[in-house]
Amino acid sequence: MIFTIFLHIGAGKTASSAIQKFLNLNAAEFESAGIFVPDNSMRGEENQRGQHVSYFEWILEDPGSAAARLQDDIQRITAEKPDCHSIVLSAENLSNPHGYPALFKELAELYEIRIIFYVRRQDDYFISAWQQWYCKRDSDFNRWTELEWIKANWQLVCMRWAKVVPLNRMRVRVYETISMANGGILADFADALQYPDPVALHQPALLENPSLCDAVTELATGKRSLFHDIHDNNLYEMILDLTGTKYVKRKRETCVSIEDRCKLIASYRECNEWLCQTFGLAENADLLFPDIRQQNFREITAEEIRAEKEEIILALISSLYSRMQAISQRA
Repeated sequence: MIFTIFLHIGAGKTASSAIQKFLNLNAAEFESAGIFVPDNSMRGEENQRGQHVSYFEWILEDPGSAAARLQDDIQRITAEKPDCHSIVLSAENLSNPHGYPALFKELAELYEIRIIFYVRRQDDYFISAWQQWYCKRDSDFNRWTELEWIKANWQLVCMRWAKVVPLNRMRVRVYETISMANGGILADFADALQYPDPVALHQPALLENPSLCDAVTELATGKRSLFHDIHDNNLYEMILDLTGTKYVKRKRETCVSIEDRCKLIASYRECNEWLCQTFGLAENADLLFPDIRQQNFREITAEEIRAEKEEIILALISSLYSRMQAISQRA
């Protein structure tokens, strides 16, 4: 049997955190079925298996030796795990244009590589990615989307990987459609790994890495001094800790106008048509993703955001004061 490397390459903001938690929770079950889930050092430690973003960032710090280091790790795993026929690696940064496919060129001659790739309507991807990561570094959403446009061109992602992995070994799914299907994206992912009994697997918490409301994003935008880097979520975690889910992003609200969102989606029409034709995802680009004009979004105003920002600050102060009182009473 040919050893298989399953590569989950994202994209970002398509439940990657939930998938990685799912892999960690079920690492033993997957291994008993012959599918090895390594940790972030490419070993089998008991904690934090299934998330490999920082591993790939780390090996690329020395580009000259990165491919050899990856190949050594994969070959060590195949030697140490003779009862396993597959390995699964999950890292949403693999869909970024940073030369990751080249790392697998020689491995593709030794093993069968299969890509698992979830795509999302581009306006939703950008708004969600801005909130979680990029608002901490930049201050102008429209300028940032222009500069980062290539990141949401799912056709280019597939074509970069097609230099190493044939298109017929890529499993591309529409995130919005799969997440609403029976069993959701986790069941679909287990099916992609050819796991025999997905229903028996452990399920992670529903809210993995939740997006917060637009007022929180406005508070954070451009405040570089508050964050070590774009992955520093201390501010968001503090808000969740002190206020619960009150300021989690509400469905069907948008601070980006419907007109601007439609223009952004239209700029990817050629890319989305290619996805439909290549992977049979829909009859045409108009049917690939949910139509935003039929989703009953409410455009929230700058005044509403300003008022909620003030409310969030007061809610944080109030919650901190309540905790301080509780501590002093116990002392």
